[in-house]
Amino acid sequence: MQDNARSHTANITRQFLADNQITVLGHPAMSPDLNPIEHVWDMMGRRLRREYPGLQTLAALERALQRIWRTIPMAAIRRCNNMAERLRAVIRARGGNTRY
Repeated sequence: MQDNARSHTANITRQFLADNQITVLGHPAMSPDLNPIEHVWDMMGRRLRREYPGLQTLAALERALQRIWRTIPMAAIRRCNNMAERLRAVIRARGGNTRY
């Protein structure tokens, strides 16, 4: 599942998906209620900017992200597991905003 972020629609990404016969599910842009991992990425990005400003190398970025990933609270992980409830909320809201 992916939205229309540039990294998702880049030629290299599309070629990789085609070469590996990966089917992509369409997804509305800016719709985190349908993709709960987006909340985790957001949390990680905020922590990265706050706790590791000024990273200079890809290796340093990778180490920082791994440290952050290992400390994600279980409550955040559990929120990713409620996809059925998220879908019901979107249906109830007729595609409008939800609490997610």
